[in-house]
Amino acid sequence: MTAGQLERLKSSLQDGEGRESSAFMTAGYFENSHGIHFNVRRILVPGEDDYELRTGTRLRMSPEFFSRVLTSAETDGVTVIQSHTHPFSGPGLGYSATDDAGESDSAGTVRDSLGDVPMGSLLFGSGAMVGRVWTTDGRIEPMHQLRVVGRRLSFRPMSRRDEEGDAGPPVDAALYDRQIRAFGEGGQRALSRVRVGVAGAGGTGSAVVEQLARAGVKHITVIDRDKFAKSNTTRMYGTYAATGRRPKAHIAGDNIGRIAPDAEVVSRCVDICSQEALSLLKDCDVVFGCVDMQEPRRALNDLAYRFFIPVIDTGVGIDAEGGRITGGAARVNIVAPSLPCLLCSGAVDRDGGPQSAACEPRGAGARADGQDGLGCDAVPSIVPLTTMAASCAVLLLKDFLLGITESDSCMLVFDLETMSARAMSPEAVRGCACAAVEGMGDCGVPPAAAPTAPAAPDGAGRACDE
Repeated sequence: MTAGQLERLKSSLQDGEGRESSAFMTAGYFENSHGIHFNVRRILVPGEDDYELRTGTRLRMSPEFFSRVLTSAETDGVTVIQSHTHPFSGPGLGYSATDDAGESDSAGTVRDSLGDVPMGSLLFGSGAMVGRVWTTDGRIEPMHQLRVVGRRLSFRPMSRRDEEGDAGPPVDAALYDRQIRAFGEGGQRALSRVRVGVAGAGGTGSAVVEQLARAGVKHITVIDRDKFAKSNTTRMYGTYAATGRRPKAHIAGDNIGRIAPDAEVVSRCVDICSQEALSLLKDCDVVFGCVDMQEPRRALNDLAYRFFIPVIDTGVGIDAEGGRITGGAARVNIVAPSLPCLLCSGAVDRDGGPQSAACEPRGAGARADGQDGLGCDAVPSIVPLTTMAASCAVLLLKDFLLGITESDSCMLVFDLETMSARAMSPEAVRGCACAAVEGMGDCGVPPAAAPTAPAAPDGAGRACDE
């Protein structure tokens, strides 16, 4: 859920009289190799009249209120998470036998009303929280982690056991000495745990991969359907004069292995708009978008809001005439629920027309030079600018995870003409498509559907070298 949703949920559960409180959420969900994930869409708070019983140790909701919750979930085509409090719980917060019986009935009603869907549950105590999932076949599985997504990303274990298991292997203090001096051993451990995807392994993507590997990120997935070409040597890290025509993703994966042999690397030569790519990226905590065309950027934008998997999108554009650079920019956006999406900021054109990868928000000197519609080899590109975009993107990842700055800006732009950088805060556009899909997960998406509805034009949907 977002930080705003968590704040609202906790606020709604407070009761000055020491009584149990309840709130319900509608949520999309999806499954990956790590289990079931719920994405909160709406929070429904009962009024005093919606309780049939409410004491310090018991509560019961009215059937009418629960019916309204089910109707809201059915309207969006999603499921339900119910939450309540044990205000007098001690350190061993846990569900009671009464909770078990009540939630079992609720889970059955959810399945009868909404179809073959799981139901989630959260229980709040004094300074603690636990959760569980009622699966479609009636089993009860524990929830392990709450992810709070927005301008920052935090991972909160749901129990002492999860917290201890989340510590991970010890940090190599000798190897990461300089970084530990910058953001501590805890920060280094956070980098080693986060699962990062890189969509596009060209000039910007290969530089992102190089820096992630050297920073100590131990779980990296790289996706790019293109193969290496001779002209890529001028800006693609991990390539040399003798590099053959191999998939860029595999070259990047091999480069990670040389830098960090203990890293867990997945590299696939697949289309970013494919179901295979979507499945791989759904296994990630954060994704870098290093693509240079409209359709894959739209697919990544959809990923961020539909699955609550933040995307750090990069763009580079150069204006050149007669063999001379006349201008250009590098842009980096954090794209996540509660933040403006790429359509809101103008980095992706709403009408599907050509748009520069490095465009700025509308009204702020936006470019629209049509680079996205050209073949990759037809676009001017230089390694200082692609590397600068990559460096800014990796810096934003560290700020995203560790909060190393006080900035709330979600966009950085470096202008080549003025040799100046600025942080920006584009505004969300009311009624934008990102709000419609936010938190939906796999709900409402046919299994064989691509992650974006429009058909890709000829040559689109691939991770282009920038």
